Formats: sequence, structure tokens, C-alpha cells
Amino acid sequence: MKTIELVLDPVSNTFKGTVNVEFQTEAEAKRAHSSMMGLKIEDCVLFVKKLTSIGQAGMSDCGEVFKQLIDDKPTKCLCIKNIVEIDEIEERIDYKELEYDVQDEMERYGRVMNVVCPRPPVFGDPYSTPGFGKVFILFSTTDAATQAKANILKRQFNGRTCDALFFPEEKLAKNQYD
Repeated sequence: MKTIELVLDPVSNTFKGTVNVEFQTEAEAKRAHSSMMGLKIEDCVLFVKKLTSIGQAGMSDCGEVFKQLIDDKPTKCLCIKNIVEIDEIEERIDYKELEYDVQDEMERYGRVMNVVCPRPPVFGDPYSTPGFGKVFILFSTTDAATQAKANILKRQFNGRTCDALFFPEEKLAKNQYD
């Protein structure tokens, strides 16, 4: 290993659960990636990805393509994945409460224009709803969205690791959550 960096939350200065490790050689990095991906430590499972530089996602040599991360062009809109499960929401008003909670949390990074948590149909398969389990946040500026994304990436919510990606503003405006 060449360097190790623990990623700290810039607001609270606490460990966020992310560690960046730089290796001396590509072969060393490949061995570490393949041996650590999916490794279970206590109740946690490690998620490992290859970075070409800190903050810049690359391609994994294990066949996993992080295309979405590479193509992730900054916009004013964020999509947070893996934030809600169907059994956590008992009534439709719970979605509105989730939107308010997310808006309060995101206001620390900049002005929030809109928060959308797609709701499943009253009858039928809840997972048929595009965007179910995700929350979409529209900020007033791209800088605010970028700062929020950097600070919430891989954070835990209800025991699940959330993932934040930029989302096209025009799709949000048209209620296209796919």
C-alpha cells in the first residue's frame, strides 16, 4: 500500500465509512479488490470499487462496470437510491413525511426546490412504479447538488447504504423516474 485516507464528514468531522487506499502497483490493487469485494465484517459487507483517482470512478477489472458513475454529469438534481422499502411505509402520508425529512437534511447543502418520493399505486404491484425506493431532490444550483452528493454518498439510512447520482432535470420535470 502507498496511502490510506479515511473519509470524514466535513460538517461533523466523523468517519463516513469510506476508506480510499492507493496501491503501489496495479497488480496489488487487483488482488486487494478481488479479495475484499463482498467481504463480511461483523454485520457489514464491504463494497469495493476501483478509482482512477480520488473522487473519480473507474472501471472494475472483475467485470463490474460502473458506467453510471462514470457518466454521472453534474446537474441540479440528485437521485438517492435504496432509501425506502415498501414495508417501511404504512400509509401514503408517510411518503410526504419522508420528503419533508429529506428536504430538511438536504437544506444543509443549499436551497432545495423540490423533493419527490415516487409512490406505488394504491392497488397492484408497488415495484412496478418507476423510481420506487428512490428520492429525487432538485437543488437551486449544481454546486449545491454536487456538495450534497459528495456528503451523502454511501451513507447509511435505516441500515441500508444509500447511493446518490445526478439525475437529468428534464426527466424530473416530466415525472420520468426511470
